[in-house]
Amino acid sequence: MATVDERVLPSRIREYLWAVDIVQRRFTKELERYCSDEFVHERYSKFIRERDPILHPLITGMEDDSLQEVYVSFYSIYQTLATQTRFWLEASIAEILVHQVREFGRSVSHLFTQNMLAEAGGYRDAKTVADIGEYELEHVVGKKEWLVDIKDEALETAKDLVGKYDRKYDRGAVKPTEDKRARLERELIDVDKEEKQTVIRSVRGQETASHKLYCDLLVVEPDQLDGQSRVCAFRFVNPKTFEKRAERKEERLNLLRLMAYLVQEKILRTPESIEVQIAEIVPRPSPSSKGILGFPYFTSSSYWTADRFWAQYIDVPFEVIEWAIRDIGQRVLADRLRGLTRSMRDR
Repeated sequence: MATVDERVLPSRIREYLWAVDIVQRRFTKELERYCSDEFVHERYSKFIRERDPILHPLITGMEDDSLQEVYVSFYSIYQTLATQTRFWLEASIAEILVHQVREFGRSVSHLFTQNMLAEAGGYRDAKTVADIGEYELEHVVGKKEWLVDIKDEALETAKDLVGKYDRKYDRGAVKPTEDKRARLERELIDVDKEEKQTVIRSVRGQETASHKLYCDLLVVEPDQLDGQSRVCAFRFVNPKTFEKRAERKEERLNLLRLMAYLVQEKILRTPESIEVQIAEIVPRPSPSSKGILGFPYFTSSSYWTADRFWAQYIDVPFEVIEWAIRDIGQRVLADRLRGLTRSMRDR
């Protein structure tokens, strides 16, 4: 990969060049895989073999072999990037945090992605950040299922709380005025606090049941008993997550189950220091829209916007990440696609 000329970079980017390098190495490696001759040839061969009754005659009707292969191959690349790039970004976030621990002394003892949790079976077989190797950081394709055993009473409590919350607060398409929304959010923040304590108290008994949990990033800091959050568990979402009422309900239920499991595993001595959050990892597509996605299922106490997540927690402005990705598009993706086009035409 051609390196970035630091002399022509904006000062804001130069300040975070280490983060730019992490993102670009991740994206470059994956792009080289999905923009390879082998990948596109396999996808085009699959298209020919499957002979879709509509698409096959439509595409082959162009009667131009190179154009047909370019069209199918480039669509396959786009479709793959549309589903995989978010995973690449999530992996980059984990690498950024690990870098901050090793190079800048950030106070983190353990770090997990969804796949790490699924493979390790949870926190019981935890590796410290110092022990995390390339295998864990490279393991990012798709999302593996994370199954855990949670106390029955905690599961029933979470289900009951979310059911009551759903019946009382879900307003569907109704949008309250700004004043009413502000008052409602203050009320719901208090409800969040009460429900957290209720779930903590419900983690008891001997009987357990297996449930899937979704946790895209789990960061554990040493317990200093200073009243600050020492465990942050994030579930990454996008606007589509909240399109349906059932999905909003399920995401709130997942957060309560996740809280119960973390308390159950006794990651720290103080359950109050555990925070579970919904978080955006990219800015919302419509800056003009107001309020929190998923409101009233989530409030500012349980939902982090992308600006808050990157600026306050990751400590790297998202504009730096966006610049790194755009630069890779210009220098790597465009180059690979041009090369593939020439290769197909020369066959």
